[in-house]
Amino acid sequence: MNKHFLGIHNKLALMEGPVWGIFSIYTRFAKTAFASSDALTVEHWAAVTFQYGYFKNYFNRFVGKTVTSKKGVMIETSDNAMITKKTEFQKNKKGDKVTYALITPLIGEGVIDDERLEDNEEALTSHDFSITLRRRRHATRSEGKMSDRRPAFDVKSKSRGVLGMWLARIHDRDMIAVLSGVANSVGTISAAEPTSTRRWMGGQTAAGTVYNVASDLLINSTTNHLFGEKVIEHVRRLATVNEPVLRPIVINGEDYYIMFIHPYQAKALRASTDYKAALQNAEVRGKGNPLFTGAMGVWDGVIVHVIPWIETRLGAATQSEPSEYFESDDILTNLKYVGRALFCGAQAAVVAYGGYPEWVEKKFDYENEWGIALSLFYVTAKTKFNSLDYGVIAVDTIMVAD
Repeated sequence: MNKHFLGIHNKLALMEGPVWGIFSIYTRFAKTAFASSDALTVEHWAAVTFQYGYFKNYFNRFVGKTVTSKKGVMIETSDNAMITKKTEFQKNKKGDKVTYALITPLIGEGVIDDERLEDNEEALTSHDFSITLRRRRHATRSEGKMSDRRPAFDVKSKSRGVLGMWLARIHDRDMIAVLSGVANSVGTISAAEPTSTRRWMGGQTAAGTVYNVASDLLINSTTNHLFGEKVIEHVRRLATVNEPVLRPIVINGEDYYIMFIHPYQAKALRASTDYKAALQNAEVRGKGNPLFTGAMGVWDGVIVHVIPWIETRLGAATQSEPSEYFESDDILTNLKYVGRALFCGAQAAVVAYGGYPEWVEKKFDYENEWGIALSLFYVTAKTKFNSLDYGVIAVDTIMVAD
């Protein structure tokens, strides 16, 4: 992508306050100024708002590595990242589909000594995966000069931070939705039930006995179907025996997977007997890598992150609402609270952008009110290889709320 779009001043990446606090960074040289209606100003603030939302997005650390240079901070993606970022569409380029190739690991044995290698090469096994861009928009609007008694510029300044946080929120929620195989609230993501080898249901006891069940309906015990370290180990084995094998993320020469769990699943993990006894083995290592930042711990080569917006469902007698089940053909037991943890490898998802964001400023009621709108062509999708989920396993366990 154009560096103007994702490049950002170092201070912005480290900033914790509102985005409008950086305005002085870009206007220190006051000899040249642009009016607020100038096209360059509009494009500039569209990029700044996107960048702010991108860095506030929890999942940006799983897209690739952060490279710092004199020109700013850039996010680079690679096939080794959990999330692939596609930015093929640039300004004024038409089209709404983004396609890229998924490649499985080589399985051949190679040759030894002086055996002939020519004509014994192994072909790459790949599959094209396509997604369609959707447009997302949001806006803020002032109530009028009398109501807030401050210049219109303040309204615009605040809108930059607020819209940036909105971008971060929809990125995070959409990523969880696609990895979970459920639809999002606005309809840009459709439900996509996890494929059979990419779904695990059940749990364990606090003592470490694992119970694997055949459906969410059978997740009905608050003592036998809890989340725990044995579940992590069990699912990790599952990831390596079913084709296509979940490809790990390589960090400093070691293989890792990433697992996202709900705070109530983390509560059960902390209460597990074996986890408490071997806590030193679950400590976070390699803290310099952003994938470890904010992690609860590392267990059996799995980096565990706790995030509150993991998809959850509460079973009901009617089973008539999407909030009561993950898949419509697999109901939950009445009044049982189930969370869908996510076990992820490399290239589990893709996020694609269709060009620069659009930033629109508009006046209403004889310039008494200001409105600010942000528009972005964007989509997030779970990757599939020959119709099979490529890099994520959905893990459903019971949860016990406080």
